Amino acid sequence: MRPYFAIIKDSFREALASRVLWVLLSLITLMLVLLAPLGIRLNLTTDFTWGDVAEGPRLVASLRRASLLPAASPGKRIWSLIDEPAREKLLKLRQVEEGENREFFQGMEALRTSLTTLIHRRDLYDEESWEGISPSKECRDYLAQPREKLSKDELARMNRLLVEAAFPAHFRSRSAHSISLAYLGMDISGMLPFSKQQADSFIKQWVLSMTMSTLVGIAGIVAAILVTSTIIPQMFEPGSITLLLSKPLSRSLLFVAKFVGGCAFILLNVVYLVGGLWLILGTRFEIWNQGILWCIPIFMFMFLIYYAVSALAGLIWKSPVIAVVMTVIFWVSCFSIGTTKNIMEGLLLDQARIVKVAEADGTLLGVTEAGIVQIWDDDDIEWRQVYEPSGRGGGVPTIDGPLYHAATKQLLFGQGFRNPFGFAGQRITLRVAKSGDGWTLHEGPGLPNGTAKFLLEPDGSLLAVSTDNVYRLKGDPAPQKDPVKVFGFVVPFTSGGEFRATIAEPDRSFPDPIAAAADPQEPRIVVVSGNEVTLLTRQADGAYVEAATRTLPGGEKEGSAVAIAGDFVVVAREEGKVWLLSSNNLSTVREQTLERGTQPRFVSVAADSSRFAVLFQNRRLWLIDGKTGRAEVANIRGQGDIAGFAFAGDRLLIADRVKRVTKYDVTSLARGETYAPAMSRVEMAYYYGIWPTYLLFPKPGELDNTVQYVLTGKRTTDMGVFRGDLTQRREDLHPWRPVRSGLIFVGVVLLIACVYMERHEF
Repeated sequence: MRPYFAIIKDSFREALASRVLWVLLSLITLMLVLLAPLGIRLNLTTDFTWGDVAEGPRLVASLRRASLLPAASPGKRIWSLIDEPAREKLLKLRQVEEGENREFFQGMEALRTSLTTLIHRRDLYDEESWEGISPSKECRDYLAQPREKLSKDELARMNRLLVEAAFPAHFRSRSAHSISLAYLGMDISGMLPFSKQQADSFIKQWVLSMTMSTLVGIAGIVAAILVTSTIIPQMFEPGSITLLLSKPLSRSLLFVAKFVGGCAFILLNVVYLVGGLWLILGTRFEIWNQGILWCIPIFMFMFLIYYAVSALAGLIWKSPVIAVVMTVIFWVSCFSIGTTKNIMEGLLLDQARIVKVAEADGTLLGVTEAGIVQIWDDDDIEWRQVYEPSGRGGGVPTIDGPLYHAATKQLLFGQGFRNPFGFAGQRITLRVAKSGDGWTLHEGPGLPNGTAKFLLEPDGSLLAVSTDNVYRLKGDPAPQKDPVKVFGFVVPFTSGGEFRATIAEPDRSFPDPIAAAADPQEPRIVVVSGNEVTLLTRQADGAYVEAATRTLPGGEKEGSAVAIAGDFVVVAREEGKVWLLSSNNLSTVREQTLERGTQPRFVSVAADSSRFAVLFQNRRLWLIDGKTGRAEVANIRGQGDIAGFAFAGDRLLIADRVKRVTKYDVTSLARGETYAPAMSRVEMAYYYGIWPTYLLFPKPGELDNTVQYVLTGKRTTDMGVFRGDLTQRREDLHPWRPVRSGLIFVGVVLLIACVYMERHEF
């Protein structure tokens, strides 16, 4: 083997002697020098930003109401310190609904500005006004210090915490520290509404992935292919090939040795670039992520795929130019097929995929990823659209539910819009549908401001879980002229009905993100707010009282999916763990990770409490026994492609393959009826054309997903856009699929090259 190692060593020497190598190393050095002064600075979270204030009109109403009372209170103190022009704008805000109208935005900006001005005042706090308010430990630590010794930022932070403690339902939780970008020690961005943890996640999922893909995956690979394209053709120059073949060497191993030696150039550049970025991130951003170093072999492998094509072309045609051209053609082919597949999936198939199903009054209904409500038409064997949510600037439409009220044969839908990056939680409005008018969705009751979830109690009462309480709908006993009929009796939702709070505690709040569920058999509910789990039981008078509460470990704004029935509460967390808690005191029964590297999406329970079901973002469904708590993968078809499910009586409805819905027996999982429309032309083109071609081709471009996986440890991700909302679809990265296809491709290409070397005379 010594001769072959000698060839590889010579390749390293040639790389080190190459002027191009030193030019590229110089460019990499310059780039690293320019990036080195960049860093982040931690600041105390003080000023209120957009998204921090929730339910502005209600907050203004509370402040105004407090100002009219004789007793001292935080609201009265805050209102007294706001100047008169600002008060006039705020009073206008109190009279408008949350939305996109000009008055609302102007009022919210006035409210945000006024609060920010107040927290910088040293006279905001007085003990009498805040008597009876329980601030956080951080705030109490500031209050224990002499006011004059607090810095400007510490004072503003203390005052912000005091305001939040007085009105917890109207402010979204923020980390104690926010970040700003700094360069050469100078602040270049101002305070950003992100914590260090959020910034680390953003850097790993967005910045690093894009940087690695651009600098190494594109620019680096192109430069390397241009330089190394001459290595194989040079081997066949007069004198070189004769000298090599005059020795007792295997032609195949000779080619492989030259091929491996050609990797020396890219190896030196990638190690230097990635190692430099790793040191900068560690020293300047305090992100010592070992996954960055794993990017070195990944990008070396990406280079091997392209270099295999270049080497084979150079071997056959003995021309560096043809080698480069063939490599470019190969890259364009892979890119075109991968892009076509991604566009068809992302814009066409995934948006039409059914993610929620329900059976109501003998009719099968489905809700697509885009929020479109459809019903199954037995005559046409097709899904027929009955509702499409209207868009709202920047928001992603979502559908909560549907919940079926069997006694009255009606469906309740919650239409909402999710804002990206967790700046604001989901807020929903209610829609009601019934079979009499073709399941067309109509306006339902006006839900309380801040409603994130609605539930049905076992007796059919409607609950709205808001940021500040749990409300129950109460109908007006004096219906007006044209009442709205819901649940079979007259309830003037839009005029005479009202929601009333069911929790008497005045300081009760449920900060975002919120998940909630009702027991299908007993009058109790569970609410998960961030990391806090609260069990509420209904009393004889209809009020809810806290039966148990506990805090689960987790990061900021971590979302959950939850269900309760029988002896268990199932809480599926965004970081991937599924908690099985006792429904009596919320003590831990079992903590487990059912699917590694992915997040749960939906959790539900059968009406008879016999089974819980957890669907993960990788489209695999697990079932949990309602008596023993034992979890197992559901023995049904479509695993890996299941997008939605629902329990309907003694049936389990499963949605897979975009538009197919299958019924299973809840107990035996025996397969029943299947509802599947004929494939559209787009689906046929995808399944019979694009997908098979995609499987045959290598996927070097998808090695970016492998990079993201080693950086984050997650197989599915939404790039941090919808953090806290598990119902939003995460992309399955399939990190090892391009590795497998790439290994097969490189192996086949090298085998062809070795056979060519053995059978041709040179």
